[in-house]
Amino acid sequence: MPHVARLLAVLALVIAAGVAASACGGGATQRPAAGDGGGAADAAEAAAQLDAPGFTLDGSAPDDVLAPPLDTTPPPPLPLGPPGDWRLIFADEFDGAALDEATWNRAYPWSPTVIHNELQYYAPDDVIVDGSGVLKLKAERRSLGGQAYTSGVVASWGKFQLTYGAVEARLKLPAGAGLWPSFWLVPRVGAAPPEIDVMMASGLDPHSVVMNFTWGADPLSSGTWHTDPAVDFTADFHVFTMTWSATELIWYLDGVERKRYSTAANVPQAAMYLILSLAVGSGGFTGTPDATTPFPSYLTVDYVRAWQR
Repeated sequence: MPHVARLLAVLALVIAAGVAASACGGGATQRPAAGDGGGAADAAEAAAQLDAPGFTLDGSAPDDVLAPPLDTTPPPPLPLGPPGDWRLIFADEFDGAALDEATWNRAYPWSPTVIHNELQYYAPDDVIVDGSGVLKLKAERRSLGGQAYTSGVVASWGKFQLTYGAVEARLKLPAGAGLWPSFWLVPRVGAAPPEIDVMMASGLDPHSVVMNFTWGADPLSSGTWHTDPAVDFTADFHVFTMTWSATELIWYLDGVERKRYSTAANVPQAAMYLILSLAVGSGGFTGTPDATTPFPSYLTVDYVRAWQR
């Protein structure tokens, strides 16, 4: 260690100075020649080195020369899959004891109008953030608002929107006939289409999800089914990511690219906001709730994040 070596060198100077002084004092007094400080000079030099900056008797560096403490703050998270540099512009980790009402609404801007012949009424109390670190959108068999079921939705209209970038959510999906979880974007101004479905799924098929972009009258203008018999999207969390540029949309599932849409003329060019919903369907690819559908059921959201380049 450098400080220990320096300490030993200084101690050697002190000992040498002491030996010289003893030699001078053993017989007749001898004065050092002019210009020769002798042992006293050596002792003075040793004392000066002991007082030198950056040195302490125990061999450690003093406080004024210690390196600054390392910054252990983790860097902002990056989207899972898309390469390149990204700047985090939005994140809700749902770590609080209640929903952040400054970020989310508990309804669509068009509520309570029912779309797609759905069977639910979106009830504010079916949006649950309770300190467990997740958001839960709850579907239950309950008559309210003229509907036979209630469920939860959150939408960032009027509070957060973006034009181009990446959006991502970590989700655990529900299983059961009639259950329709979705993570999607629609225009801040006007109505859909266009509509970007980062993920939607049918509770009838726990092994499949749909990545879709709607720009025309067909609700599945560019729908891509991803099916993996080895994966149960209702058994654990999975990460759904979508990047949006002026010319292209790209979907990722757990960091792997699964869909790309590159017809630039149809890609949205205006701001869009985020929606997470758990609808109760009335047929079609979701089916209709039956005796096997578990109620209550939940779309569970670990986080929602957005970035721009």
